[in-house]
Amino acid sequence: MGTSWGTKSPPRLVRMDEPSEVIEPGENQSEDVGEVEQPVPTDTIATTARLRLRRLRDADLADLFALESVEDVWQAFHLGEQPTEEAVGALLQAMIAGQGALGEQSQRHSVAIEELDAPRFVGIIDLTAIGDLGDFAIAITPEARGHHYASEALPPYFEWCAVCGGVTTIIGAAHPDNAASIAAMQAAGMVEVDLGAATADGENVEVRTFQWTVPAL
Repeated sequence: MGTSWGTKSPPRLVRMDEPSEVIEPGENQSEDVGEVEQPVPTDTIATTARLRLRRLRDADLADLFALESVEDVWQAFHLGEQPTEEAVGALLQAMIAGQGALGEQSQRHSVAIEELDAPRFVGIIDLTAIGDLGDFAIAITPEARGHHYASEALPPYFEWCAVCGGVTTIIGAAHPDNAASIAAMQAAGMVEVDLGAATADGENVEVRTFQWTVPAL
């Protein structure tokens, strides 16, 4: 079964190693072009009907710090400890550099989510992988919640991780009371699996765990 894109057509995927280049207005345009299609920014990895997924930038620090300072985000991402701006800055640099959270043997695939029309920063997806197995987390800004952005962003993100990063199995977990996260993972084609409880600060925490596997050809 193929990936459920949530849009009328599959999003444009950009390779992780695709070189960046500045596209000047009028470049590569014929004299009679009619309606000119706007070039896709070179840090874009995928677009959907409403969203653009792109590589993180140094300029995202303020938005990322604001998001990581939301209580339910830092409770989940930082094991109950509110992060400092310095800590979020270090996190951002690790995301940009692709430095995994599990040491040198791991890789990190992190993206910003922004609205396609605005553009407005509305969230992040962060994944650490060892080999072809990845563990991801997603966070949406409070003002952007309720629009099903997570379920729209996850399928093209998973596809990008598989096609361009070799990550073919992706795991995500949520507290049983987190209905929105569970619904988003299910809508993205993830299947619930039994991998036991998660560990936080040395204690077992009850979670529901879901898995996405690259569709067979």
